Amino acid sequence: MGWAQWPAGRSVDLAIGAGEMVGLIGPNGAGKTTLLRLMARLLAPTGGALWLDGAALATLSQRAVARHVAVVAQAAPADFAFAAGDVVRMGRHPHRGRFEGESAEDEAIARAAMTMTDTATLAGRPITELSAGERQRVSLARALAQAPRLLLLDEPTANLDPRHQIKGLECIRRLVRETRMAAVAALHDLELASRYCARLVLMDFGAVVADGPPVEVLTPERLRTVYGVVAHVVPNAATGGLSITVLEAVEEEATTS
Repeated sequence: MGWAQWPAGRSVDLAIGAGEMVGLIGPNGAGKTTLLRLMARLLAPTGGALWLDGAALATLSQRAVARHVAVVAQAAPADFAFAAGDVVRMGRHPHRGRFEGESAEDEAIARAAMTMTDTATLAGRPITELSAGERQRVSLARALAQAPRLLLLDEPTANLDPRHQIKGLECIRRLVRETRMAAVAALHDLELASRYCARLVLMDFGAVVADGPPVEVLTPERLRTVYGVVAHVVPNAATGGLSITVLEAVEEEATTS
């Protein structure tokens, strides 16, 4: 794949399979958000190609892409005072004809998405009156209402309290298993990433540094080289992920990769 506004000489060759929940990790500026935007066709690659279920993404209409790909951005928009329930129902628009109204199935899917994300009680409230965390959960509900084949999440746990961080990631992991959709989540919390993603893709300066199981990707050596920290990493039997204790930052010159 070639990328718009990507560092010179860097490219990414990455395949995401059905039923995978992939954690996209790396320091600020590594290229995680840009990669997600390219996968959603919100940016155009300057070279190479992106494929979705065997079809070149560039050949699909934006509406066709929206039937298969849903995006949860870092900051959920709150520009208009739509009711939260209406925002979630907007996720069904790509599946309806131009002059087709909302069906009972659309309503059922939207309600199920709100239940899964603990947003049913927010349905009648204007999105502009919700907290950042509540808007984030509504944004996730809207994305789930799209019933996507590929779910792209940019910092989905941002602004969420620990309870809703866990509930949101549990919900996504369960849907990945049950529906065989694929999910790619850019995450800064490495312990949560190791707990919920069987596969991690570590990026730095627009390139994939490592791709594999958390225990193979999140080594002390890579944390030192990519993140610039000295860290103690051990398996966490309670969560099934890793416990990562950052001990200190290393000198700037030691962090180049």
